[in-house]
Amino acid sequence: MDPILNHIISFARVRSIDTYLKRYQKAGFVTDKPTVRHNPGKRNGFVYFGPDYVEFFWVEDKKKFSREANACEKHFSHFPSPFGVAFESGDLRAFRTSAVRKGYKLKPVWSKAPADGDPSDPWWSFLTVPLQYVPGAWTFCLTYLKRTPNRARKIKIGRNGIFGVAGVVMISDIPAKRVAQWSKFLGGKKLSSSRIQLGPHYVEWQTPHEFRARYGLKDSRTRGKMKAYAEIGVIHLLAKDLSIAKSVLRKSGFRVKAQDEGFLIKPDKRDGYVFLVTEGSVTKWIKERALYGQKLKIVP
Repeated sequence: MDPILNHIISFARVRSIDTYLKRYQKAGFVTDKPTVRHNPGKRNGFVYFGPDYVEFFWVEDKKKFSREANACEKHFSHFPSPFGVAFESGDLRAFRTSAVRKGYKLKPVWSKAPADGDPSDPWWSFLTVPLQYVPGAWTFCLTYLKRTPNRARKIKIGRNGIFGVAGVVMISDIPAKRVAQWSKFLGGKKLSSSRIQLGPHYVEWQTPHEFRARYGLKDSRTRGKMKAYAEIGVIHLLAKDLSIAKSVLRKSGFRVKAQDEGFLIKPDKRDGYVFLVTEGSVTKWIKERALYGQKLKIVP
């Protein structure tokens, strides 16, 4: 099975990641209490939408980060916007073997534990993906080593009723080329010259003009060398009830804007995420996810 979208990454430029996660929790989102340490000097937090999530990179050890972080991380730590996309694979080595046979040059799969964990007991395996194969973001593929295969994942739906990610909208001057590049490496199904389906999610590319016309948002992408990592525009979320979701978010201080099919959660300069929220059926969504090997169980 081809890799499927798993999570999206941005930095949180805040004093405390713990306090910042409470802001999302107050707005009815599901947050994972344990943060996870990663080199160099980061302690990261998470907000979940069913099995999908966004990850907040947060610099805990500034000296270590300053010494060891690469140019991409340093840039987005100062100018937060979503720049990373992780894809999950049930068999990372088989996917790598298939990609190499197609002519892609890839480093071997590697594994690691959290930065403060036991190196001999890894939590994840990773496949590094060169930018030229999947341009527009920093991307990688991973497998979760601590999960039990074929066991239903228990997921929670927060007070705002938002339960999953439908897809991601990217911004590019060359949508058709991006579709060709991503689908060639990742697989999936080409839906149009600007849209592909990767498992249960879609990825759509819009030109800056199309993006502005549809969402009323300026193209505020990073310029210069880091532009190649900064094409993530909007993350499309699903909610059980739009009116409840909008009410909970507004009362918690999130800025929302009406959209034809739902509403936008406008970006916060501290993390840069933009969300589109539309209404969906949880029952239908769970059945669709099962088609792609994701067994899900809703728990209180």
